[in-house]
Formats: sequence, C-alpha cells, structure tokens
Amino acid sequence: MTAEKARDLFSDYLEGALDAGLKAQFERALASDGALREEYRQFEAVIRQFESLRDEEIPVPYGLHERIMGNLDRHLAEVKSRRTFWDVVNQFRMPLIGGVAVAAVAASIWAILPRTGPQPGPGTVAQAGIGPEVRPPSFSVLLIEGTLHVRHDREAGAKVEIVREADGKVVQTFDVSKRSLDAPLRNTAEVAQTLSARAGGKTIVVALPGTGQTAPELVGKGTVIDFAAKVADAYRTVVFVEVPDATKKVGWTIDLRDPLAVKCEPPLSIERRDDGSLFLSE
Repeated sequence: MTAEKARDLFSDYLEGALDAGLKAQFERALASDGALREEYRQFEAVIRQFESLRDEEIPVPYGLHERIMGNLDRHLAEVKSRRTFWDVVNQFRMPLIGGVAVAAVAASIWAILPRTGPQPGPGTVAQAGIGPEVRPPSFSVLLIEGTLHVRHDREAGAKVEIVREADGKVVQTFDVSKRSLDAPLRNTAEVAQTLSARAGGKTIVVALPGTGQTAPELVGKGTVIDFAAKVADAYRTVVFVEVPDATKKVGWTIDLRDPLAVKCEPPLSIERRDDGSLFLSE
C-alpha cells in the first residue's frame, strides 16, 4: 500500500471501519514508513482533541479564527514542497470553516502544535495543558529486501514471542522494554514452518520457506497452517496468513506455474504483494 493510499484511510482506520485485509495493509504501511506513522499519530491527536471539546462550550476571542487561518496559510506555504501533518489538517479545513465549533476546533489544533523548539519525538504528541501522551506501540512483521523483520516500538514491560504453530512451542522471545525491536526472522529448517509473532494481544501468522530443495506436496489435505507452509515451499517465498481459524481443515492443489492458480477447498484467497510475499485470507 502506498503512503498516499494510506493517508486516504486515516479516518476509516481510526473509526475501525476497515475490513481485515485493508487494516493489515494499512498497519504494514505505517510500520514501514516512520514519516507516515508520525503523520497518523498527529492526525489522531487532532481528532481526539476535537472529540474532547465536542460537547464543551468554549468562549472564543474575537478574530481568533482569522488569525489561526492566517498562521496555517503561512506555515503551509513554508512546507509546500513536502507532505506533512499540515497537509492532513488542510484536508479538513473547508468543512470546518465557520461558526463557534470551528473556532473551538481551530483553537484546540493550534494549542497542541509546537510553535518553536523541537518537534515531539515518535510515540508522543504535544498537547496543551498536559504532558506527552504515550501512543499504543506499533507491532508488525515485514518482508524487506527478501528478509522477514519483526518490529515493535519500545514499550515498558512488553515482549514479543515467536511461536511455532505446528506444536505451539515458543521458539524465541524478544524483550522490548528498553528499546525498540527490529529483528530478522528466519527459518533454518529443511522444510517450511508456519510461525506466529505475538505481542500485546496481537498475533501475526506467517509461513517461511525451508532451506532444503525437497519437492513440495502439490496435492494434499491438512490445516490452513499446513497449507501455508506448502505454498511457502512451493514458491520459495513468505506467506502471511490472515484466516480467523488457521487450524481448520482444507484440501489443496498447487500449480507451480502461478500461486494465484492454487485451488483450495473450502476456498481461500491468495494475493501477491509488491514485496514478493503472498497473502492468504478468507
């Protein structure tokens, strides 16, 4: 998913309106793009601030709206060569123009924006009257230049577990209480393995091809976990699994010429991603 497409989904993601597939794509886009992630955090802060003021009557000084719009225009002119949080603010500018509610929203936006000094660092948003607000950590598994990476923002007391889905055994544990995590995830076994990365109640399931050259089982039956592993070995690529019940039974026929021609019963969808990975879903 491109950064431009992700920006168009800011509101839907915040409102929980994305389906599982789009939500996963959006989260991967945020995880792989620090600038985009910071834009979303600031966008969310503005909306949350607006919601907190929605039912509150705020006396608005005379001419405040015009002064704020003038400051916004000057700042936008300074940064027009690059996309920033202000571009997001500008998207909402016309619907907000006019009335006391507009001035209240504009006042809240202006209050949380730093006017001088350093910008707030990743993971915090500067807000008026309160200290830095800690944002939920970002957790993702990404295929970058052919290597799978597990990433997790720093969070006190948190850990990431890598679990082998075949037997439920924890094969690796990462402590992210002191610093952010960016660790390669590899399969050194002869055949493909389906692993899950787990942190903070979120689970990402992925099948990694094995190191051997054993011919894959082109026709067979088993769980979705087994199927993902066979597909990973057949096409020598990573397979992300987003199926609610990965232990359910399926039958498959694999066409080595094209992963999109794989047949599965009950039917499952296979999508090829730009990074070369495959995405398995219902």
